[in-house]
Amino acid sequence: MIEVESLTKRYGETLAVDDLTFSVEPGQVTGFVGPNGSGKSTTMRAILGLDTPDAGSTRIGGRPYAELNHPLREVGALLDASGVHNGLRGVDHLRWLADSNALAPSRVPEVLTLVGLSGVAGRRIGSYSLGMRQRLGIAAALLGDPPVLLFDEPVNGLDPEGIRWIRGLLRSLAAEGRAVLVSSHLMSELEDTADHLIVIGRGRLIADTTVSDALNDGTGRVTVRSPQAEELMALLADAGGRVSADGGDALSVTGLSAPAIADLAFDAGLRVHELAPQRTTLEEVFMDLTREAVEFR
Repeated sequence: MIEVESLTKRYGETLAVDDLTFSVEPGQVTGFVGPNGSGKSTTMRAILGLDTPDAGSTRIGGRPYAELNHPLREVGALLDASGVHNGLRGVDHLRWLADSNALAPSRVPEVLTLVGLSGVAGRRIGSYSLGMRQRLGIAAALLGDPPVLLFDEPVNGLDPEGIRWIRGLLRSLAAEGRAVLVSSHLMSELEDTADHLIVIGRGRLIADTTVSDALNDGTGRVTVRSPQAEELMALLADAGGRVSADGGDALSVTGLSAPAIADLAFDAGLRVHELAPQRTTLEEVFMDLTREAVEFR
């Protein structure tokens, strides 16, 4: 289990994380999302003892990272796939990590097979592609068979087959009872992978919810077609909807349910030729939740 309690971190005048509290439960994949500059990487670095908080605390299995006797046996992490020595062979990188954490040497070929790098383990890391480096970083995180895992943008550099593979890997790790925290900008991947969702913006918590509830809480998006589209657009906007023109007589509406749109149009004497609720995506939920927290437009 990962616990973040009242975490606050500043870099000079910049407040990177602001009184942030959440937990990552065993047996779940928890998606950790937010706009660029929201504090995700700072939070993950603080969990792993790489950044010292100005206030608050982080714990893994009830203890700060610095108090873990054999860290790789208790938590595995991939924050930066480029943070390896290019002159080392992939297998030697893992052997060194295993030796430094008193892990059995037999674990190295096991994780190499798991991530699909057995055939290139003898090559220098400097010759690896970004996707291969990502797989090597994942192998390092799994080396100690830990109950807690943190991955920062693990699909970077992976091809479609690799993305499908890591989706299944994350699900299987959670199914084994591990706590898995994954940051990503690919909402479609988290929608298919994550059980829980932590959303932050400008260092503060915006939402702490299940993916299922996040997708079902909103009214979603409704496609409306009307020969009086301009009048209907103004009416729905005045009622609190967010309305955009989809071309011709079509409108895309969020913030109002289909029955509410139908009632408003009927009361105003406006004709509606189509009223079609659309399936809400996690990307749409994310954009709606973080609308006021985006720093770079």
